[in-house]
Amino acid sequence: MDKAWLEQKTKECESVRPEIEKILRNKLHLDDKEFEKIMDCLESPCYTTTIHELDMVLIMKYVDDSTKTYEEYKELSELTGIEELFYKYTKKNWIDAYLDGEPMEFDGDIIITDPWQHVPTERIWKHLE
Repeated sequence: MDKAWLEQKTKECESVRPEIEKILRNKLHLDDKEFEKIMDCLESPCYTTTIHELDMVLIMKYVDDSTKTYEEYKELSELTGIEELFYKYTKKNWIDAYLDGEPMEFDGDIIITDPWQHVPTERIWKHLE
């Protein structure tokens, strides 16, 4: 994966931001403070951070209201597909792990070993006792 691929994927990830903003503002009716809190969480590489923060915002927003209202907003949150959008957006924070490294040149032999070959077996343990 080269830098052009990374730029394309990053743009794809960032392209869902307007949709996220629209859902948070228009369907979940978050105020500016709540909205900013969620948007800040989106810069975390882990999308579940944002999901948990949204849950907390919805709980705190409707703590004085009926449980029914919270459940309605939680259901609406699930129906909007915002969790998938969170995942797609936060992917931009870690997708560079797929970027190819710089080419390396080696002199001599390269030995690739199985790390488990050095784990003592029962037969070897008997000799170590």
